[in-house]
Amino acid sequence: MQNLDRKLSIWAILEHRYVIRLYGTVTGFGPFRAFVTPWMPNGTLNSYLNHANLTAMDKLSLLKQVVEGLKYLHDSDVIHGDLTSDNILIAADGSPRLADFSVSNIMIESNRVYSSHSGALRWAAPELIISCEGGTVQCATKSSDIYSLGCLMLQASLLFRLPVLLTW
Repeated sequence: MQNLDRKLSIWAILEHRYVIRLYGTVTGFGPFRAFVTPWMPNGTLNSYLNHANLTAMDKLSLLKQVVEGLKYLHDSDVIHGDLTSDNILIAADGSPRLADFSVSNIMIESNRVYSSHSGALRWAAPELIISCEGGTVQCATKSSDIYSLGCLMLQASLLFRLPVLLTW
């Protein structure tokens, strides 16, 4: 519980237009605390790309805003670690909010904030997948977040298709 409280206190101080805000937590919805965040009526970026009538310029604008949010996280020494189109929510005005810090497992180590990798394979950097296959665990890095960002850009540019998941 102490670890969760520490993670939540880190999330609570993050304040950027393109990062979802944490208002607090509540209990009474099962065995776990629920996070209280702003309502995002347009759902996930994945859904928004599939259902909104977006021009190429609209998509570029969205991606630029995602980059700004990710830059803020990295400048704050926070690594998302699970950056996918399902972990970006879309506000009423159509702007993105980087989300799902509960899954990204924020940790404090050496006065920096890191995230362990638990994300979707389609967006995972190769070194994270290879390390899992080899039995070692490699934490997500700023570089692996950038790789995931590239996959988001690819998804947006390929007429809403998900990045290919190769099997060996």
